Order: sequence, then structure tokens, then C-alpha cells
Amino acid sequence: MQKACECAASQDGCVLLVTEGVIGLSGELAPLDKIVKLKEKYDFCLVVEDAHGFGTMGPNGIGAADYFGVQDKVDLHIGTFGKAMGVMGGFVAGSEELVNYLRFNMRSQTFSEALPAAVVGSVINRMKYMMDKPELREKLGMVVSRFHDGLRKAGLEIGNTMSPVTPVYMPIHNMQEAVHMMVDLRETYNIFCVMIIYPYIQQDKVLLRFIPTATHTLEDVDYTVESLAKIYENLKAGKYIDNKPISRPAIEEEQ
Repeated sequence: MQKACECAASQDGCVLLVTEGVIGLSGELAPLDKIVKLKEKYDFCLVVEDAHGFGTMGPNGIGAADYFGVQDKVDLHIGTFGKAMGVMGGFVAGSEELVNYLRFNMRSQTFSEALPAAVVGSVINRMKYMMDKPELREKLGMVVSRFHDGLRKAGLEIGNTMSPVTPVYMPIHNMQEAVHMMVDLRETYNIFCVMIIYPYIQQDKVLLRFIPTATHTLEDVDYTVESLAKIYENLKAGKYIDNKPISRPAIEEEQ
């Protein structure tokens, strides 16, 4: 950090440290409290993109910085209205001086338009609802806790997630096996989730990403844990292995 700051100062610039608040794949939290401590020693700007933390994390539900109590130490907050709020669009928040600078100097702002008034109205109302209903975050915390504890007790690997973003890592031999597993999860257990593959994670695993919400019940959580445990057992037993080459009749006919 010291070298970067010295280099930036010599060119009349500054260091920009950019991080996610809640890491989108692993569900871990960036150590914003420790990063902010560095600002006491080094001169840099801190930008936190917190799409997954906004609306879910912290005593006020406004993100990972709120969780760590360093909301006012972050120079620029970037978030979305499309996740916890379920609307569309996003925001950039910071000091009036910085936001005005970005408004008139960012290339992406050239010829851009504001969100439709109806969307802005929905966002405002949902923000008020979020602030007035702390019990929703309490319910979410209970659901997430039950989910994480259940998965760990079932012997499933979920890393060090500290947020609703819940990765479940499954070992695989090849992608055909992973596809068969996902089809079984959907068709037999009626569970749909996103499968994330290499190069985002190592080659011998796939990541099933779950994000429970306050509307899920504890029964939903327990059913999901039981289903994933069964899928995992099937995977270890080799029930999804298929070494047959994928047929391509249309291509073969053309050849």
C-alpha cells in the first residue's frame, strides 16, 4: 500500500481500493474494519460495491459497512435495487462533492437517463418499508443461521460465508456428472439454483449458490438441506457418473 500511495502521489493521482462488501460467490465479508484502519496510515479512496449486502447486512440493513460500523469511512458506496429490493437500477452514494464530480465526468453518464419515476417511487417506498420492518432482517438471520448450521451438520462444504449468500461446493469428475446432478436436484427435489463452474472455482468442483430470503420458512430450509444431503450421497456413490460421449447427431449428419 505504501509503495502504491507513493507512486500515485508522484503522478498527482491517488490510490483507489475497490472491494465487494459481501463477496458474491463465497458469501464472505470483506474485512472493511481492517481496511478502514489502513486509511489512518495511508491516503487512499475506498469504494465498496455491496449488491448482496444492501438490504440484508448490518443493524440498519444497509450493507457490510453498516455491519462493521464503518459506513461513514467508505468514500463511495455502490449498490443495486435489483436484489433485496426486487426492483431495478442501482445507486452510487458518497459526499456531495464526489458524487457531483462523477455525475459530470463519468463517461457512462454521458447521454444517460434517470430511472423512471415509477421505479424511483417504488424504491423509496421499499426503502421505507425496509427501515420500518427490522423484524424481516431478524427473520432472515434466523433462516440463514438454520440453513448454514444444517448444511454443516450434513457434512456439506459451504466455506466461510457470513451472509445470506450460501455456496455449497460439490466434488465432481466431469461436467456431465454435474449436469446429471443438477437435473436430479431440479426434477426429483424441485429445487432450482445456479451452478457455478471453472474458472470461477477449481476444476474438480462445482458451486451451487443459494440465497435464502425472509419469505422462506424453516420447513423450506430443512427440506433443502435434506435434499442436498441426498444429492451429495448420490454424488459420492457415483450415481451421476456418465462417461459416454455426448452425441451430436445433427453435426454427424452434416459431416
